[in-house]
Amino acid sequence: MQNIRLRTATDVLAAIPALLGFVPANSVVMIALTGSPATLAFVARTDVIGADAAADYSTALEQAAATSVIWVVIGAGPVAAAGLDQIAAAQRELDSMGIRSIRTLVAESVAVGAGWFDTNGEAPDQQCMFCV
Repeated sequence: MQNIRLRTATDVLAAIPALLGFVPANSVVMIALTGSPATLAFVARTDVIGADAAADYSTALEQAAATSVIWVVIGAGPVAAAGLDQIAAAQRELDSMGIRSIRTLVAESVAVGAGWFDTNGEAPDQQCMFCV
């Protein structure tokens, strides 16, 4: 198997369709990582509305010995706001499990050229988030 390196936020956004096997929309994507240096444990997706990411994936996070996550909201306007609310609630649960959030990205879509931003306010594409 070939190793890939996802060094930037743009790399992560571009890889999501391949990692999931489909192009998500109106979604919250959780990229679970384990170890140091961080490696990919698993990738999961929930609907923005009506899902509970922490409850839905708590067993998988424990079994994978996840140590951190990268969150990605895919959608705009009210969808993005609802996705960020879902992440805030889920991250409180993950904090109690000792799983930290590395970064939260919000993208209109995962299409080439779509707008996105990092909620941490960090400059885009400045550091390696994780390498697989």
